Amino acid sequence: GALVVRAVGGHCPGGDVVCGADHLLTELDLLPRGDTAGLVDPGMPLTSSWQGLLPPTDGFQMLEAIPAQVLLDLTESGRGAARENAGPAGLPPSLLDQEVLTVRADTDSPVGVDMRTVFSMVMCGFVPERAGRAPEGEPVRVSERGAWLRVDARYGTAFRRTDSLTL
Repeated sequence: GALVVRAVGGHCPGGDVVCGADHLLTELDLLPRGDTAGLVDPGMPLTSSWQGLLPPTDGFQMLEAIPAQVLLDLTESGRGAARENAGPAGLPPSLLDQEVLTVRADTDSPVGVDMRTVFSMVMCGFVPERAGRAPEGEPVRVSERGAWLRVDARYGTAFRRTDSLTL
């Protein structure tokens, strides 16, 4: 349900590419020691594997900036709940789909952020932290555009659709 994005500067001849993140991350890790021309092999194209809609690139309206520590605290609480409720099939979808954060709560149109998105942000390393603590004043920005929710932290972004279509 959450699409995570980490921007990497560069040029992609031929347009967008769908590739395996594991292969691409290995290539990016080797780049400083590897290809002197700065070329990265994204691996075998996986275009047929992508089944979702991509979020728009612009037009998002910021709803609220929240302290990054809130996401770290929610993740720690979620881990505790996961340990208590995980079964043979992994985490129950109800835990991941539960809205654990509400922005614009004091308006007629509050927006909820689900645990899946919070876990995605923290576990992908998008929220800076040391020993479970975010830097003082570190913001996480929550924005929306139509049916898209966007959560931006220092090192990456998570997108989620808020209507019935999923990624």
